[in-house]
Amino acid sequence: MSLPNDLSTTKSSKFYAWLISISVIVLCVVLAIAYFKIASLNNNELNSGNPTPTQGATVPSGPYQGRVTYVNPAFYPNEKISYVLTGADGKDIILLRATDQRLSIAEGLTVKLTGIVVKTSDGKHAVLQVDKVEILNGSN
Repeated sequence: MSLPNDLSTTKSSKFYAWLISISVIVLCVVLAIAYFKIASLNNNELNSGNPTPTQGATVPSGPYQGRVTYVNPAFYPNEKISYVLTGADGKDIILLRATDQRLSIAEGLTVKLTGIVVKTSDGKHAVLQVDKVEILNGSN
């Protein structure tokens, strides 16, 4: 027994209308999730590039100049410090920290560094949060 032609056409048109409406709803939900996810990723990325000065932080009046030297990170646990700026006399000037690999590239070279000075978590040492590295040569 088959259905009349009008009844089967009505059921198939209702099915297609239902299928299209569900597809539109799912598409809207996926686009909304993607929009908010991308917005939160961009927000985190923008905030991570500019470190917020912690309590007692100061902005240096001028750039620091010296040689980037490796220091064992075990000396400063939980601080993510692997480099120190040393002067021409071999004495340490300031501890260094960066959010990327710019200090590892400048290791052993004479540089001019700018950034924000913060204290270590115990408050005993000053750390330069490096924003800019300028490699110096004989003509600078």
